Amino acid sequence: MALCFYEVDDTKAPDISVEEFLSECLLVPKGFSYRGQGDKNWDLVPSAFRERTGATVSTIERTRRLSYFLNDQQFEIDFKKIIDLAGKDEHIVISDEGGYKTLSMLTFFQHFGIPTPLLDWTESPLIALFMSVFERPAGAHDISIFRYDPTLQPPDVTFQQYEKIPFRRIQTQLGGILFFGTCNDKHIIINSHIYSEYIKDSKASRFIKKLNIRISSKDLEKISEALHNNGFREDMVFPNSLQYITNKIKEKVIG
Repeated sequence: MALCFYEVDDTKAPDISVEEFLSECLLVPKGFSYRGQGDKNWDLVPSAFRERTGATVSTIERTRRLSYFLNDQQFEIDFKKIIDLAGKDEHIVISDEGGYKTLSMLTFFQHFGIPTPLLDWTESPLIALFMSVFERPAGAHDISIFRYDPTLQPPDVTFQQYEKIPFRRIQTQLGGILFFGTCNDKHIIINSHIYSEYIKDSKASRFIKKLNIRISSKDLEKISEALHNNGFREDMVFPNSLQYITNKIKEKVIG
């Protein structure tokens, strides 16, 4: 049976098992992108718009945080500090084209664990599954996979493939980033919207759907095996990632 994704606000959407997902995820139609999250109760909110607890901040606070990225020279100062620490092995190329320069810098921050107004997506539902398990908090029993449909994307949303913002770490993740706003070679505009608020308008395009998956510790080996069988390795998804390396060491210490 083909995977069935549901509206994000559908409270009656059924959960499926990891086995069901793995049996169908490589047969999904082309053209979609996917995002995994470690707890099905998490809203689809960029990290810059969340509190440390995971709660969504107010619209006023989102606007304040956006000012750091879009109007604050400190953003560029901090970027230069981090890029020096990253090293040459990352093969980082920052665009010099107005809005794409800012977008490149934001993507760089995003992939080094710094909160940004961007959401990561991948063309591979299998990678999305792995990413959701990687960030699953203690005690979470269900994860979620979101599916983005570019044919329904409204004009006030930008989805940018990684080819415009290249560096080694993200090239292995087969995807791109999404945000409410626009970007061109002159400037970038990022709005403070989040999807669950956006679709409260009856005229809004529902360009994202969701699927919940039950998961347990016994499923982790199945997911790793599926990755390996399809040509992926965990360290390819997170090349040189301090977070990935420290997590693997943690697993060796405490199991």
